[in-house]
Amino acid sequence: MKRLLLCLVFILLVCSSCKKNIEVSFEEMEEISVYAIQSSSQKLEEVIIEYKLENEEDLFVLYTRYQNTLPIGYVSPANPNITLLSSEVKNNIVYYTVDNYILLSDISTFHEVLIRTGKLLGYQEIHIILNENQLI
Repeated sequence: MKRLLLCLVFILLVCSSCKKNIEVSFEEMEEISVYAIQSSSQKLEEVIIEYKLENEEDLFVLYTRYQNTLPIGYVSPANPNITLLSSEVKNNIVYYTVDNYILLSDISTFHEVLIRTGKLLGYQEIHIILNENQLI
């Protein structure tokens, strides 16, 4: 009899906790088109990612620090250690000043993904500057 009573009390306790409402919220990520290198073919392709690009700095860090947001099978030609020292936009032309880690990257391919994705965002040209000299 005691076991039956204990089981009944246990069931009541479990069922009473089931009545609580749990609120769940989520933020739908914005999908955007960008360019990336397909790993096996090494071709530059347009892909869709869930990442918010609000300015020229976001574009740069997408291919460096946040390159893991690219789809599986796609890579960035940039070294993730590149530090963006400054960025500036003048008349829809972007100027990125970077550190020496840029030299560990395929600079021309990195520049190409920046240009193509930048054009999708409305930028006309993109220039990379190292030690006060324009690389590209």
